[in-house]
Amino acid sequence: MNIDRRFFIIGWISAIAYGFFSKLNAQPYNPAARGKIVINQIGYYPTGPKLAFLINAPNSEKKQVELVDLITHKTVFVTNLGNSVSDKASNDKIRVIDFTKFDKSGSYYLKYGYSQSYPFGIGKQ
Repeated sequence: MNIDRRFFIIGWISAIAYGFFSKLNAQPYNPAARGKIVINQIGYYPTGPKLAFLINAPNSEKKQVELVDLITHKTVFVTNLGNSVSDKASNDKIRVIDFTKFDKSGSYYLKYGYSQSYPFGIGKQ
């Protein structure tokens, strides 16, 4: 057996072994493990109540949610999460996000850690 063929076989076996062992140790991607932010997709009135919900967020020291401008991607408001409530029908853990105090019209999204809501508007329409 020549040297080139031997290196090819050793390399091939190493690549298979590496792929096998890395697959054994891989963690499945689960976006639900990050928590889901549920908003009113129609939008909110500037002077009306503005509530959203954080569903099944992992236990974390992070207790604040950011309201982020959709255009500039800058945080414009920070609010604390409400207490966790369990929904018996779905077994979900739900936390209220209340950003009623913010009254500036525009397009925004909510951000909690790596979780992000869909964009929504605050305005008179």
